[in-house]
This record gives sequence, C-alpha cells and structure tokens, in this order.
Amino acid sequence: MDQFKINLSEIRNPSLKQILMLFLGSLVMFAGYSALFGEFGYLTLRKAERKLQEFNLRIEQLKKDNQEIRGEIRSLKKDPKAIEKIAREELGLVKEGEIKISPGKQLEDPSKSSPPPEPHP
Repeated sequence: MDQFKINLSEIRNPSLKQILMLFLGSLVMFAGYSALFGEFGYLTLRKAERKLQEFNLRIEQLKKDNQEIRGEIRSLKKDPKAIEKIAREELGLVKEGEIKISPGKQLEDPSKSSPPPEPHP
C-alpha cells in the first residue's frame, strides 16, 4: 500500500505536477458542481422539500374538507331539518300550501318594451 502514496513535493517534473494539480482541481470542481446541481444535489433537495411541504399542506386541507363532509353526512342521516334545508336552498322545494318567493329579475312591462327589429330582405 505504501507504494501508491504520492507526495507532491517529491515530484520533480513540473508538467506532471501541473497535470496532477489540474486533475485534482477538476475533481473538486466536479464534486462541487454535482453537490449543488446534480440529480441528488442541494438545489434538487430544496425543490423536493418545497414540494413535500405543498403536499403536506394540501393533505391537511383535504383532511379538514373530509371532516366537514363527514359532519354533513351524519347530519343528513340523523336530522330531517338538515334534509329540508338542502331541499329548500339547493332544490328550491316548498312544503304543500307554501308559496315560493324568490328575488329575481324584475319583469318588464310588455307595453313599454320596444318592438323587435324588422328582418332585412
């Protein structure tokens, strides 16, 4: 094993020393580049962490939505007034003998409206 140790001060040939330094410098630069921009580099890791945080927030929101929906389901199964409320508000139903009054567009007086345009031949 001792035969593979290299001491840079013992190298007498300047071009060999330069090549070795260039190689080591390139190796360090490549490792640094990979650590920052590589497939498993710092920037990729940060992007994945942001995505994970977004997904976790979305999961929490969906859990809240599910709880609300489960509450509505329980209410609809047990409370007839909840069913009546939905029937009135969403379906516009009324009980027998009731008259539905809903705000809407005012109807124009037909006598005040302008006649339809005449077709061109």
